[in-house]
Amino acid sequence: MKKLLLQSYKHLAKIKVIHNIPGRLRLSIPGLKNLKNSNYLRYEHVFYSLIKKIPGISHIDSSYVSGNLLIEYNTSIINDSEILKWLNVTRSKLIDYFMEDQVLQNIVSEEDIVEQLKLLIENEISRLNNGNI
Repeated sequence: MKKLLLQSYKHLAKIKVIHNIPGRLRLSIPGLKNLKNSNYLRYEHVFYSLIKKIPGISHIDSSYVSGNLLIEYNTSIINDSEILKWLNVTRSKLIDYFMEDQVLQNIVSEEDIVEQLKLLIENEISRLNNGNI
């Protein structure tokens, strides 16, 4: 279980912009390469569907070979800076939350982790929609 948490941390820890044109943002996430054969893939659709709830984000695609994440978005609704800020703020909050001892003690399955991640991500999307990020 802690291995999955650490993989998630590494997955989100080093977000770098590779290419950015209006409406398309390609990010390098080196830890993504390490997730190719992990249990994370079972839950990938959950996280992508949550991120697509951010107004303006229309498509997400990842490559576990290159470690890249492509985000397509509507520039009249959201911009690249807002997306990056949201990803970094959310990453930081997720890491802080899951590193608390009492949280780790209450997690008994991967499904528990996914449910907690969903709640935290939905909360951060709500904060973004209200202009609080």
